[in-house]
Amino acid sequence: MNIYWHDVEKFLLKKRASQNEINAQRQIFNNNSFQTLLTHTFGILTEKTFFEADEKTELAKASGALNDLGSLDTYELIDFIECHELTFKQASTITPQQMTLLGDGQITKITNALMLGMDDIQDPIRYSLSAIVQTGFPYKRLKGQQHFERKNGNLTVTMSAPNDIGLPSGMYPRLAFVHICSEVIKSQSRSTNLGPTLKTFVMDEMGRPWSTGKKGTAIKWRESLTSLLATSFTIVYQHRDADSNEKGLLLKNVSIVDEANLWWDSKFSELMGAEIKISKPFAEALLNHATPLDIRALKSLSTLRSPLAFDLYCWLTYRYWRMEENHSPIVRISWKQLHEQLGTSIQTVRHFIYETREALKEVKKVYPQASFNSDQNQYIILIKSPPHVSTKRLAERKQLSLEESS
Repeated sequence: MNIYWHDVEKFLLKKRASQNEINAQRQIFNNNSFQTLLTHTFGILTEKTFFEADEKTELAKASGALNDLGSLDTYELIDFIECHELTFKQASTITPQQMTLLGDGQITKITNALMLGMDDIQDPIRYSLSAIVQTGFPYKRLKGQQHFERKNGNLTVTMSAPNDIGLPSGMYPRLAFVHICSEVIKSQSRSTNLGPTLKTFVMDEMGRPWSTGKKGTAIKWRESLTSLLATSFTIVYQHRDADSNEKGLLLKNVSIVDEANLWWDSKFSELMGAEIKISKPFAEALLNHATPLDIRALKSLSTLRSPLAFDLYCWLTYRYWRMEENHSPIVRISWKQLHEQLGTSIQTVRHFIYETREALKEVKKVYPQASFNSDQNQYIILIKSPPHVSTKRLAERKQLSLEESS
């Protein structure tokens, strides 16, 4: 009797098994001890049965040229990582279940390999304000009063904008916001001109079209940029002193800019220049509380036109950083709480759960080392995973300080 992994996987999918369950079963299936049990006790042969006799596979493993590391058991994987420099392709085949069994040194090597996976972008790190990462912008244009509020535990973020301009909503403002935040941190200056860099960001980094005319994308980017610069934020953080049990309240009123001067061509479609002066409170909040993101992941997710998938990627990146800093091996978050954070325009928690599970499938493609369980009806469970941006790369950014503009 012969049995093959694709048949097992097909059976699991038919039973509606989660991706985490499928990955776990795959690791068991590929385990040498399990293969020996199948062969010698039950007389069952698999494609894995012949691996030990395959001299080419053993040679590839010994030389470091083995491409699929997801088939290795824990001891073999640790030995491989310790003895060889990982490539991006090898690192991307390591499953979340394998990750949970590795030490910090091995995880660091895997993360570094994943970060160096593409050479077309020399510096893939981009940034967003952590408070916005935890709440997001509206998914759709709001009707009536342009007032928007989201909660995350002790954190409350409120946004407001002139009614005739509107609050930022959809995918474009999210990308424009990341671009603004990244320009501030990279330039270390409160004065910048987003005119030429916005078009470069849209076309070269994001691979998105930039077209003019009445139906051109330039108008959408103009509206997105205008709504962002016209929005005011109120960030409220409630905290409690552990010793005295006294309650405290930290409140900040923040606008992105003190002043903005936007120039367009005669047809009001092509952005010629955008000279803006970032407000000091926003710049300070950004330098102290920025979440690092990978532009390659943002680029991939932006093509889906799914703000929820975009927000979930940013949120997971932030949460895994927090888990690492707090030495938390696992975090459980109720769907109700997550809906209050990110469930904009999705009226019911039940619908939000469905939409989130679908969006997480796309996030998993760009952030494969993220380990979570979203199958529970009451909670989503995050399991400690390597941050998507390496600790070393982020530390280099933290040494910088903001220059005051003249």
